[in-house]
Amino acid sequence: MHAGALVVAALVILAVNVIRFAGLEQSPPGFHVDELSGAVTVQCLETEGVDATGKPYPLFANLNYGSPKPPTYLYPAILWTRLFGHSIGSYRAFSAFITVMAIGMLFALARRMFGWEAAVWAALTASLSPTVFQISRVALEPGLAPFFVMAGIFCLLGRRPYVGAVLGGLMFALAMYSYPPARLFVPLFLMLFVVTRWLRGSRRLGPVFALGAALVIVNIPLVLGTLSGEYMGRFNKIGIFSEEFLAEQGKARRLKDIAGIFVQNYAQHLRPDFLFINGDENFVYSTGRFGLLGWLDMLALALGIVLVIFEVCRSTRGASRLKLSDITVSVELIGGILLAIVPAALTWQDIPHSLRMLLYWPFLALLSGWVLSTLCRRAPFVAPVILAVAVGFGTVYLRHYFKVYPERAYYMFSTFTKDEALSARTQEDWMKFMYRYRRQDYHTRYYMMNFLKGQTCASSQRAWQEVHKIP
Repeated sequence: MHAGALVVAALVILAVNVIRFAGLEQSPPGFHVDELSGAVTVQCLETEGVDATGKPYPLFANLNYGSPKPPTYLYPAILWTRLFGHSIGSYRAFSAFITVMAIGMLFALARRMFGWEAAVWAALTASLSPTVFQISRVALEPGLAPFFVMAGIFCLLGRRPYVGAVLGGLMFALAMYSYPPARLFVPLFLMLFVVTRWLRGSRRLGPVFALGAALVIVNIPLVLGTLSGEYMGRFNKIGIFSEEFLAEQGKARRLKDIAGIFVQNYAQHLRPDFLFINGDENFVYSTGRFGLLGWLDMLALALGIVLVIFEVCRSTRGASRLKLSDITVSVELIGGILLAIVPAALTWQDIPHSLRMLLYWPFLALLSGWVLSTLCRRAPFVAPVILAVAVGFGTVYLRHYFKVYPERAYYMFSTFTKDEALSARTQEDWMKFMYRYRRQDYHTRYYMMNFLKGQTCASSQRAWQEVHKIP
């Protein structure tokens, strides 16, 4: 029965990850400005060797708003679009592909840490995560960071300490390039990881220094850009240390209350409605009807609490003894989840914010897989219950995602802009389109480059600049 349950779980994983690529241009609808800016940048690089502002092959592509697009996203995306084109579906399929690769890495990491059964349950949990499914279908780069973090941990747990440390440092550095919150999360998590492994008896300093050296060397360009302020524009606007935010708080509160603001922000990310009911209010990152945790996550959490209570009771009676290895691994996984919230809590805009704490999900999936596999070994009758919850949630969630969510997210993804571009037939139609969106260059340029014959990266930029000057 237990082996059969794992087979069924594997089939559900396969089905969900195939569905992940379905209807990418219908749900979400339209194309969000953050997707548009990345698409224009990638298309300009792929066709003319410059980013959207005309800079040839940059390390980070500046967008004149938000965070620059990282090289870990841009240059693989160039290869992707050469194969699959520049349609909305293609860009979103690239995000879906990144997520499937991340779930594959999760499976490999869970297998190395806990065995085959835990790997299957972890992959099932991640595949049905509302947050993971949502982010995987939006053409954004943050999904790369969880992949590289898991790859880094996988390398560190290998049998060759020095090789694993160097490769792990490379992977963690790539995570830091991929998404700004990882630049704080990675150092914090690595300090936790080194301490827990030290407590378990892994006290060789050589691999630690090799890890640190690899991390520092690869990150030199990132550090230089950060120190110069080139890559800090977004955080300088939305961080709780920003001049704008501190000015609003008043001089008397700057030092006194900054820690309190952080604690309040952190607590907002632990609200029950955010975690279990509605999730993020932003329809780019959530459907607004499901929390960050799906039913399977919640089941694993509840069963995990029961399992901990049971083990503690047995330990106090002398029937068993808690293993140091289990305690330290639990600290690493729970610590990874809690540390992922720290970067999000250091911002003031749109709190709570699921994308800025995206690095939580690999650790939650690993913890869930470990808990579910442990329970299934002790009580095989639990496996059918897990599968029933998985299938039930998948059915309810996917039905909502494809039937209801597109209507709710219509305006958030500027679907009307896409509709106008599709309906443009004459030169006059396009002039009206360009004038209407003359303040939104990425909206104009993407649709011109892909829907108006003969338009290129350079010509679309010139056309937008000309229209932009119209009084």
